[in-house]
Amino acid sequence: MKYKRLIVLLSLITSLFISQDFSSQILYKIDYETIVGSGINTPFWLISNRNGIASLDNKNGYIHIGILKNLDIKKRFDYEYGVDIIETKNYSSKFILQQAYLDLKYEKIKITFGSKEEKSQLKNQALSTGGLSWSGNARPIPNIRFSIPKFISFPWLLNNRLQIKGSLAYGWFTDNKYQKSKIDITHSSPINFYNTNVLYHHKDAFFKYNFDKTWSCIIGIEIEAQFGGNQYYMEKDKLIENSTPATLKHYFMALFPLPGDNQSTASDQAYVYGNNLGSLHAVINYKINNTEMKAYLENPYEDFSGMSKQNGFDGLWGLEYKNNTQHGITGLVLEYLQTTNQSGPIHWAPHDSPNSKLTDQATGRDDYYNNYFYTGWQHWGMTNGNPLITSPIYNTNGSLRIQNNRVKAYHLGLSNRFNHALDGRLLISFSQNFGRHSNPFTEIKESKSMLAELRFSPSKLNGWVFSLSSAFDHGSMYSNNQAISLKISKIGIIFKSN
Repeated sequence: MKYKRLIVLLSLITSLFISQDFSSQILYKIDYETIVGSGINTPFWLISNRNGIASLDNKNGYIHIGILKNLDIKKRFDYEYGVDIIETKNYSSKFILQQAYLDLKYEKIKITFGSKEEKSQLKNQALSTGGLSWSGNARPIPNIRFSIPKFISFPWLLNNRLQIKGSLAYGWFTDNKYQKSKIDITHSSPINFYNTNVLYHHKDAFFKYNFDKTWSCIIGIEIEAQFGGNQYYMEKDKLIENSTPATLKHYFMALFPLPGDNQSTASDQAYVYGNNLGSLHAVINYKINNTEMKAYLENPYEDFSGMSKQNGFDGLWGLEYKNNTQHGITGLVLEYLQTTNQSGPIHWAPHDSPNSKLTDQATGRDDYYNNYFYTGWQHWGMTNGNPLITSPIYNTNGSLRIQNNRVKAYHLGLSNRFNHALDGRLLISFSQNFGRHSNPFTEIKESKSMLAELRFSPSKLNGWVFSLSSAFDHGSMYSNNQAISLKISKIGIIFKSN
């Protein structure tokens, strides 16, 4: 790999900051990773939940360089920023601007500008399979975000036991060229379409009630939307372009959400403007001293049938154990994922067929993550939600749609600290995959995926971390793959305040 231009660019960016007077540390970070394997693809857990830094090619690597300044939470007003750039080998992009963001904080409120990696809500990012609305599986989406990132109390209500956090964001997808490059537009096919200039909207709200010092519960909702943009497909050797508007009025339609106006597509006028989806959260938490245990359910929805739990046992069901210990087991996650019901296999709405005499309604076949106008809830070929709902990068027919969203999966995540310098984690997943209600697999496809990782942080080499991982897949879903990963990371101080 040629890193010269990467290092020169980072040096120029860094020089802009070093000459200024900063009140806190400015850090640099460097990651180098190389993956070598056999089989058809890179194993599942060396691709998934890595913020889109992933390649199916089982011989790949990258160098990742960044600078950052963290918030000082003790200050009433402060700011943080980060810039990450990556040069890759055997990826879909040779050069990636992974993060470029500025955060402004006042008291408990934060405003974020730019592209920043976001984690799953209320999940163990290292051990969970990932959230159903957002998991950290895909590349960040540039946005402007207003948030209360941590729970704050209402001292005047319920004796200070009720807390709230939430966020609101608008942004835009950046994979125009990627989508166009993946579609063979010369062939007319229902699956052969792509989008450009798609906009992004996110909002969430979480409420926490503390019964006492040990027991608490959380309920919350995440709402995601894609709106605006263009759709391209071929029909009778002619390129067709469909556009949906995105004026200020349409931003409000995405916010509430509301049915589309007469400028919108017929489906948006009949239902809701844009592609809307999300999840409902329920958590019971027990914490005493350094030990914490929780049980949780995240329920996916595409419409009101899912929100009213007409989708049966669908959801991410989990148990988590955490222990802040100097050695031994530090975390354990057990999860069961089911997305097979989708409010039933049939969708029938009378207003879709005004001349029909059938007046009954069946609001099933929710088709998680898919949409008729947009390629789906994905970015750069990776699902934005849980990666066990298979990402489009695995598609062999050229489609960018989600082709496997009916899944049953069992998952174990385990972390252990051996001593002050050595820790590790283990991920084991077993999934049964059924395709889609509208296009089921002819037979159930199974997959067993595992990742074993060791991280060494020697005290004599301050800021250095050496990671060695081994992973494999076995089964008909992702084929049989094996690989090892070697990663070297360094974080250090560029500028330190007096």
